[in-house]
Amino acid sequence: MKLDILGLLSFLADLLPFVLLILYRELLKNKAYLFLFFWTIISIVTDVFVVSVNENGQQLVAFYSILLEVFFIGIIYYYIVKKPTIRKVIITLTTVFTIICIIEAFRYKISGFPFWLASSGALLTLIVSIFVLYDMYFQNKYEFLLNNPKIFIVFGYMIYVAGNIFLFASTETFPNIFKEPGLWNIFIIANIIKNSFLIKAVLEGRKRLKK
Repeated sequence: MKLDILGLLSFLADLLPFVLLILYRELLKNKAYLFLFFWTIISIVTDVFVVSVNENGQQLVAFYSILLEVFFIGIIYYYIVKKPTIRKVIITLTTVFTIICIIEAFRYKISGFPFWLASSGALLTLIVSIFVLYDMYFQNKYEFLLNNPKIFIVFGYMIYVAGNIFLFASTETFPNIFKEPGLWNIFIIANIIKNSFLIKAVLEGRKRLKK
């Protein structure tokens, strides 16, 4: 896969939250930001691999990316929410999905893993995001919701997975995504929007620390 201008912008968008979290490393004392930092590292490594390998390699990278993405988003959300019940829901759904991915990896030997895992992971993240927003609303009953900088993390991932769900509904296999520029551009645009929200979350988090 060749790296075009849009792809380069997507890579830079993945890089910026990582750089900002290094610059504002005092945010890493908060575990939600800490695990967001770990995920930005994985995102950057994934970007490098996905443009450097062949079709089978791209499917392998996609598999591990989906697995790790759901896992890390689950952890980030776990540290954002306060209600024990919602925390248990997040842990349960994330654990079940991770176990299913591992089982399917052995069953299909990864290179041919079922496409429904990708759409299921995106849909799961969207559902969990709604639970997180519900919890954040009740955390801030007497404060405007957007005053919580972590809400931008949730908004970013909601838009990102919504774009992915549309993408997965438009095709039947992973190779089609990598071969058709129009489909791949949907993912790239969703990724850029997601990272714009993550950047906003970091900058707003930094402002709150300075107050």
